[in-house]
Amino acid sequence: MASAAGGPRNPAWYYNLAAHPDRVQIEMAGSKIAVTAEQLRGGEREEAWRQITSAVPRFAKYQQKTDRELPVIRLVPRSSADEHEPITGFTRLRAQSPPDPAPPGSRA
Repeated sequence: MASAAGGPRNPAWYYNLAAHPDRVQIEMAGSKIAVTAEQLRGGEREEAWRQITSAVPRFAKYQQKTDRELPVIRLVPRSSADEHEPITGFTRLRAQSPPDPAPPGSRA
């Protein structure tokens, strides 16, 4: 959930995920897991939104504070046997910007 506590803009980490959804890593129980970030839309978002706001009502309050629709992000493990099973539970993401690409004509 990219809530930014109901602020007028999405949090900075959201833009990193949107730009590089296949370069995301999370840490759970001391293990790093490579995941793909997928923004939910339509019925999938509505169902996830219902579950999230039932479990954590403050997110509904955040939505009331802003005109933007709060993005709901699903994290799917990239290296598991079943790559279509999302990570369940609530995970706090720490944004890490990918390295800047080398300028054209330079040696990287």
